Amino acid sequence: MFGKSIKFLLLRHIGIMTTLAVSLTIIMSIAVSMSGGHRETWQEYIAAREGRHASLNSVSRALGYGGLVHNLYNLALRGGEKYVLATDRDIVAALSSIDQYQALHPSELERITITFLKDELTRARLSLRDLQARVKAGDDAEEILANAPFDLERIARSLASLERSATFELPSGIGSAYWAQLRDLWRMVGMDGFIHHYKKFLVTGVAEEREHATEMVVRAKTLLAQLDTISSGGAQKEALTLIGLMLDEYLRAMDKIAELQVEGLSVREIDRRVTIDDRPALGAFSTLISSELARIENQGKQNLVSMQEMESIIIWGSVPLLAIFVFIFLSTSIFLRKMLKRSLEEVSQRRDAILADDDDIQHAVSLRKSHPLLDEFETCANYLEDVGNVLREERMMSAQQRRILDRLPNGIIAFSAGGAMAFSNARMPEIIDMPRSWFKGSKSKDELLLYLATRGDFGSGVPADLANFYIEMTDDLSVGETTSFTLDTSDDRHIRVRVEREVSNLILLSADDVTREEKSSRAKEIEARTDWLTGLPNRKAAEEAGPKMLSDAAENRQAMAVLSMDMDGFKPINDQYGHAAGDLVLRETAKRIKAELREGDYAARVGGDEFQLVLNRLDDVNDAELFARRLVRVLEDPIDLGDGTMISVSASIGIACYPLHGKSLQGLVHRADEAMYGAKALVDDRVLTASNRAPHAEADETAIAS
Repeated sequence: MFGKSIKFLLLRHIGIMTTLAVSLTIIMSIAVSMSGGHRETWQEYIAAREGRHASLNSVSRALGYGGLVHNLYNLALRGGEKYVLATDRDIVAALSSIDQYQALHPSELERITITFLKDELTRARLSLRDLQARVKAGDDAEEILANAPFDLERIARSLASLERSATFELPSGIGSAYWAQLRDLWRMVGMDGFIHHYKKFLVTGVAEEREHATEMVVRAKTLLAQLDTISSGGAQKEALTLIGLMLDEYLRAMDKIAELQVEGLSVREIDRRVTIDDRPALGAFSTLISSELARIENQGKQNLVSMQEMESIIIWGSVPLLAIFVFIFLSTSIFLRKMLKRSLEEVSQRRDAILADDDDIQHAVSLRKSHPLLDEFETCANYLEDVGNVLREERMMSAQQRRILDRLPNGIIAFSAGGAMAFSNARMPEIIDMPRSWFKGSKSKDELLLYLATRGDFGSGVPADLANFYIEMTDDLSVGETTSFTLDTSDDRHIRVRVEREVSNLILLSADDVTREEKSSRAKEIEARTDWLTGLPNRKAAEEAGPKMLSDAAENRQAMAVLSMDMDGFKPINDQYGHAAGDLVLRETAKRIKAELREGDYAARVGGDEFQLVLNRLDDVNDAELFARRLVRVLEDPIDLGDGTMISVSASIGIACYPLHGKSLQGLVHRADEAMYGAKALVDDRVLTASNRAPHAEADETAIAS
């Protein structure tokens, strides 16, 4: 009994001392770890995160109030060189700040948003001179911006997405209520804020834009009042007052704009009459932002110093206390050891007896020794519990990133290196017009491309061959390499798809609806190749189409004819009846020419009253002369000028045939022109075919050989 009592005292002593020592050690470790962790957080903020904030702040300032949204609308309204330079400066500043932000290792989501934003800004920069030219041509400001190759609303959405993405990555404890409200105030007056809606109201006259601008002003003034109550100095209060005066001035300006719109004044005249000096407010914003950033940085440095001091106090204050505990523990243990030697021997004998008699205990011990894996089960269970906690945290973060990804204006889908779908956002099914259920299964990149090819989005051809082409194109991308292609959907939309292989080896596809830009571009291409008066192709279009038609004729071993036609007596019509009558005659002539053409034939207006025709797939060169004579008769039918006046015109036509009169387009046109001038000299005929032995035949053959 004595031995057992002593042993109990010893064990209790050891337990208490060990618990105290371990507790002290744990407290020290936690304190040091927390201090070191906070120190690393603040160091990271000062070294890098502050740089991210500064870069993003620079982007917002370059695009917002006093920046791009200001100067771009002024360019569309006024067209002056200074607005071109100012807008270009804003875009360059924004792109430079975006590049700085990109160098600070942004997240995957941020990189995607940055790509969209840089694409839109680059398109905007390339179009500045075109916008200026359209202003000088007298185009309406609303029409200029509506048909621009960039989308200001998309720039605003991308900037907002980038700001949201950056906000939730800030270190905990950074910033203050003042800084958060100041950021909100800047957003309310900048891109997609009140100045944005104010300018849209000025340009479009839409009452809804005025309501949005007014709502933003009211919210901004509420924030100003809150900021005023927590501002720390006279300079800040003065800056807030200047911003409030600016907001009041804009409210009065919107009332004035509405009155002038009712009077029927043009947008540019209203803009000339209603002017506001934004320089005091811009200076006030600079004061507020720079002073608050300086305050936060100083606070961070002070906290870092305090944490370092606390760490030193904990370490040097805990060492003596720990030494006392160790001394007491060792001295007491030595004293008790002498008293317990005999008792421990007795305890040892009793333990051996118990182990020998107790089968259950013996079995448990032997089972432990023979099955060491049983010790691992508990470790595995603890590990699985830790993994579950980590997965839950990752799911929470993934859900937050998913919400931001779904707000992007572009469709996003990513595939692993093996081609399996990793993720997609909510916009992707909408943009490429596919059922959402398709994106919920275990689909692959190859299946997506085959689906699009089968639907006809890659154009005509064998779907499997088209899909294989794009599969190989995307598979062959190196890390960091990009490519792009355009889908033409069945509902007449155009989707630009950009493909990039990320450092993580993910293949990222982003889809953007560029229907408006594509249609505008194609309309401009058609306009550049169409005669505005007759609707026929112009000389440029004829020069582009001719070689292809000649190549087809040579490949199919068929005859082809080039006809040069010039109106006879057209100038007297202009002189006697006016240019309007002359235009009517040209339109009617073009209409009659198109009515006589066969499928595959071609006609273009190449001069004032000159036309060029190409007849394809002729069985005999004489067929060209028969066509020309029939056309002359059709053109001689009287034309009604609309006021009861009937006039008749005629035309002279020269013909050159392939391969009889030449084998190059230039040679055939030259021979046809010569024949046309010869036809004009005839008395009783208006059609002449080039002679078989023309003086330029040798030159023509030389051109072909070269």
